[in-house]
Amino acid sequence: MESDRDDDDESELSEAEELVRLPCFVHSLQLVVHDGLKEGASIRLALAKVAETAKLTHQSTTAAEKLHDIKMSIPQAVPTRWNSQFLTVSKTLDIPNVTLNELLTEQKRSELLLTIKDTAILREFVAIFTLPAEATTRTQIERDVSISLVGPSILGIYFDLANEAKSCKYLGTLCNTLIASLQQRFSGLLLNLELPVDSKLKRRNTFALFSDEIFLIAPFLDAQFRLKWITQSALSQDTK
Repeated sequence: MESDRDDDDESELSEAEELVRLPCFVHSLQLVVHDGLKEGASIRLALAKVAETAKLTHQSTTAAEKLHDIKMSIPQAVPTRWNSQFLTVSKTLDIPNVTLNELLTEQKRSELLLTIKDTAILREFVAIFTLPAEATTRTQIERDVSISLVGPSILGIYFDLANEAKSCKYLGTLCNTLIASLQQRFSGLLLNLELPVDSKLKRRNTFALFSDEIFLIAPFLDAQFRLKWITQSALSQDTK
């Protein structure tokens, strides 16, 4: 009888755990990013140049010293952390073109020189992924409960991508893919915020999980957000 009771307790515990199970925000956001990058054929060459340049500055003492003299460096991306690739691109763009070109020419790696088009593409890449990268980094280093970051982050990313899609010259397809993936994976939350979601898109398995109202309630209880994440957003006045 005692064994049967233990089984019942475990069953009740499992059911209770299922009721409060929440999706991993960072993982879901990474899947959105990966969906976009899979459609980013136009950026692959520029990203490959940046990756090779970063590798070069870590292998060549001369190249490393040249960057050290101007207090700059290019971190190498970590394959398992997409936001480290974002940082690599950002740091590369921070280096003056003349300095970077001189460095690559001295190293006899002229094939890595960034063209005007490459630079424009990379700047669009940074503009598109700035908010997803910030959200990923903040959630990963947050020592306190990070559930309050979900609502404000997705709301900000949604409107930012919508704006970027209008101005992108090279990465429009990538940007629209990100928007579609965001709607697929976070549609429950977006609908709770009364934002339009394309009904033709296939909903991912996180749809129902992110529809939990805890993602709306948590930011209001967090001193860093309170009402501001809604009142200062681009939501319609009626929704606010």
